[in-house]
Amino acid sequence: MENKLIISILSIIFLIYYILITNFFHKNFHLNPMYGYKTVAANIAVPESLVSIGFIIFIGYCIFIFFKQDYKLWLYYLLSGVIAEQLLFVSSPVNSRGYFLSYVLMYLISMRFVLTALDKLMIPKPVIDIVMLITIIVCGTIYLSMMYTNYHANLERVSNPDYYNGKVELTQHVPFVKLVWFNDLMNQQNAPYWKDHVFGYQRILK
Repeated sequence: MENKLIISILSIIFLIYYILITNFFHKNFHLNPMYGYKTVAANIAVPESLVSIGFIIFIGYCIFIFFKQDYKLWLYYLLSGVIAEQLLFVSSPVNSRGYFLSYVLMYLISMRFVLTALDKLMIPKPVIDIVMLITIIVCGTIYLSMMYTNYHANLERVSNPDYYNGKVELTQHVPFVKLVWFNDLMNQQNAPYWKDHVFGYQRILK
């Protein structure tokens, strides 16, 4: 009971902290095209790093309390937090791409906690399964529709003969730039590549 109370209090503290710090970073810093921050003052970066280390330790403590014998969960934890964080001492620049696997493993850990918590609720399991299935379908459909829209918007702009022959440059972004590498930075598109792609696509249609 005491452990659960400690975990509940710490969970609330971490939740409030990360909501506040995320909002602070969004308002005061701008992400570069690599989805990282160029410079963060030491008086912000050091406390933030210490809190993040504390959060990793907290996750390990929760696994120890609730899933002590779950060796797969311990493996996820070691790979995502303890081992991956060592790269921070040599990795430069630091961005989300290099730590994508850590995000995936942390999501797997969180899913284990969520599913266990749902089992404790006084809600019939079929109801929970249906709600989760609908949520996945809706979220997946929205994401796929945005990707589909981006693909056709990009195909339309690069199909301009003046563009792929090098006479003009791209001037219009796709609708959802956050889903594109470098936030759809124009010079990331390669005219000769798209020229071959467009003609190849046309040959397939014929």
